[in-house]
Amino acid sequence: MKQSKNLAIGLGLGATISIIGLVAMNIVKKGVKAVEPELAAQASNIIFEKPCKVLALSPHPDDLDFFAGGTIKLLADRGFDITVVDVTDGEKGVNIPNLGSVRQYEQRRAQKVLGYQNLKFLHYPDMKVNYKRLMRDLRNIWYEVNPDIVFTFDHNFPLKFLAHKDHLAVGKAVCKLATEMDSPAKIYLYGSRKNNVLVDISEVLEDKTRAVLSHKSQLRFSKSLYSSTVKKLGSYAASGSNLRHAEAFRAFHNFDSFPMG
Repeated sequence: MKQSKNLAIGLGLGATISIIGLVAMNIVKKGVKAVEPELAAQASNIIFEKPCKVLALSPHPDDLDFFAGGTIKLLADRGFDITVVDVTDGEKGVNIPNLGSVRQYEQRRAQKVLGYQNLKFLHYPDMKVNYKRLMRDLRNIWYEVNPDIVFTFDHNFPLKFLAHKDHLAVGKAVCKLATEMDSPAKIYLYGSRKNNVLVDISEVLEDKTRAVLSHKSQLRFSKSLYSSTVKKLGSYAASGSNLRHAEAFRAFHNFDSFPMG
């Protein structure tokens, strides 16, 4: 702790933050690269085969937009019936009055950018997700939406700095429900370090960036820095493929998600 403090004093806070940011992005660069990138790019074709019902879970407002916003935009533009669920209001971490309400407003702005139809808030307290209650609520939503495709956080192989307990609880609950209900829905996990599906988001990269920037309460630095981060994430995910910018997922139903022959 003392060593970290001395480092901050010696280099200046800005330089320290920059170093931390570089280290984090290096971890992301290594983590998001897909296994067999070319095959992973082909594997995304099944997602867009025909318009259907999509359920997308976000532990906090902005999680989904950052890791899957481009894919959601592509699906919305193609007429898919999309329901996004924010599990918590993300009301901790920033000293802003009524932050939960602010973040709901920001999510609605992001919704307009991405163009999906339905948005639900479960209003769970940030960092205090009750797993049993979550299972019940998600089961009810699953029956209501009857999804063909589901997006959620990867609880088994998350990027190392994203192992937040809310992320893990939501991912675990979704995958457990899919198994218990013997659901035919295809499950795609974001924030993963074991990716086997790549979605080309080059044509909607600017829309994704605008959606991420809609979460103003979370922008601690300049907009240009966040725009650059979104673009870098996309290029890192596309590494090894012929895509410029991508979003990476781990297919939970692996046998359903890769093209055969």
